[in-house]
Amino acid sequence: MKLLFIAFLVLLVASAGMIAFLRKPAFQIGDIAISGARSLNPEDVRELALPFIQGNFLAVIPRTNTLLFSKTGMRKFLIDRIPSITDASIDFTNRNLITITITEKKPDSVWCRNADCYFIDQTGMIYEASPQFSDGVFVTFTGSTIPVGETPLRARFVPANTFFYLKSIIADLKQYPFS
Repeated sequence: MKLLFIAFLVLLVASAGMIAFLRKPAFQIGDIAISGARSLNPEDVRELALPFIQGNFLAVIPRTNTLLFSKTGMRKFLIDRIPSITDASIDFTNRNLITITITEKKPDSVWCRNADCYFIDQTGMIYEASPQFSDGVFVTFTGSTIPVGETPLRARFVPANTFFYLKSIIADLKQYPFS
């Protein structure tokens, strides 16, 4: 019984020591910097990233701990929440600052439903509201199977294989001298 008590006490002291070590300010993320944003506001991306590092693991270890921070988790978190991001790389600029370098999608074409227009990436995914453009700036598609009340973000106005087929037809037609 005495040996069991000593083992429990050693485990308790070791756990407390580990928790104190993981809570040291030297091992905490102090700030997030954003780079690579073209059309996105870096401060909006930063504000969206902050909840990923807020709170605690097991109620006592801060999620800001640099030793337990998941770069892959943060990357997935941002890509899942911001449709216009293609990729995000996360690096520690110094011990307490992470820099998130984002790569935004490039518009391939535009899809419009009534007066609302959206950018489409090269895979045919609708990812961001777009302004109205003069004719000829982007190929503009209309029509869809997306119900009017639903947000079209992250949707496809046609299946991917149909989108690639439409793009190949448009590319072929551009070879001929007519409008």
